[in-house]
Amino acid sequence: MPGAAPLDVDQVIASAEADRLSDADLAELVRVLAASGEVIEPAADHADIASTGGPSSLSTLLCPLHLHALGARVAKLGVAGRPAGGVDVLATVPGYRPTLPRAEVEQALRTVRHVHLAAGPPWAPMDAELFRRRQQVGAQQVAPLVIASLLAKKLALGVTSAGLDVRVAAHGNFGADLATARENARRFVAVAGLVGIHAVCFITDAGRPYQPYIGRGEALSAIASVIEGRAEGPLSAHVEDCRAMAARLLGRDAAVLESRDLATALGACLEAHGASLESFLERERAVAAEPHVEHRASRAGRLSYDLQRLRDLLVDRQKDDRTSRFADPAGVVLEAADGSMADSGQLLMTIRVRDGDELLARQLALCVDVAGEEGAPAPVSALLEVVS
Repeated sequence: MPGAAPLDVDQVIASAEADRLSDADLAELVRVLAASGEVIEPAADHADIASTGGPSSLSTLLCPLHLHALGARVAKLGVAGRPAGGVDVLATVPGYRPTLPRAEVEQALRTVRHVHLAAGPPWAPMDAELFRRRQQVGAQQVAPLVIASLLAKKLALGVTSAGLDVRVAAHGNFGADLATARENARRFVAVAGLVGIHAVCFITDAGRPYQPYIGRGEALSAIASVIEGRAEGPLSAHVEDCRAMAARLLGRDAAVLESRDLATALGACLEAHGASLESFLERERAVAAEPHVEHRASRAGRLSYDLQRLRDLLVDRQKDDRTSRFADPAGVVLEAADGSMADSGQLLMTIRVRDGDELLARQLALCVDVAGEEGAPAPVSALLEVVS
């Protein structure tokens, strides 16, 4: 319940970095973080799928839509992601309130069955404080703290079925290689069980782009394509991965889901937070009307995208933008598949930059390399393993 004793966040971080926290210690930390704010009673149909962070995936936006369409009540609480996490993408929609009081959350879960909240008062404020401190001291990738933070947010909203998209790459919070990610996934499942949550981890390959839309505004465009039945290529494959994750978590058949089911789910979430599908599409059209720069190949060769550099550039620009808590100054659409062969003059990236930021556009263009021979084609699915 609210009013938990203050947490010595530096001591917690130091203990986690020294690997001195047992699974039981982590479970207790989860309870303390969740109890620092309002807590919803657990319910058998409260579900969510979170992620370990990283650019290009839309799983924290798409998986909740599939969960809702499959009959679950989606109770989602997350921190703002960089460059485009779920709640901060939705928060760019006019009218969307990322924080709601308990009474409105409970009402929304009873009626429209979907909330997607930003962490912080009144929800898990101690977790938000710990997360800020982790950012300050470079402890964002300390896996035990990632586990505790993720599960605390689930516990605060009464989630009893929690999925986790474990994104494996050099920039991943659960490990740069499959073996480390698998070990941390198993620990996530174990600690979740100690606090009464059924968990399933989906290990995915984040070394290549999951889909081409990168940025808050670009994520809106991708979701619009999905709910209107226009998704194709890598975006369509990513939608299918997210559908599979949701169905596996709930133990249900997702074959019957259609784009209109996802549109209904998105509309329910937007309604709960004071927005609408109309305001969502209005914002998406406004993003499309902003200045864009095309980057084309200067020669023929195999394509490779530097996702870490791309992410860092977009995040730095977002931090510099003081116009909004969820600023959206730039984004990128990858117009050709990673690992494919490009012809000279072929369109590689469409870059959105506000205020004529030519320097940023040039820097983003350098995040794609054209060289060498044709490599292995990107797999249709990014799913590598399931840990439960």
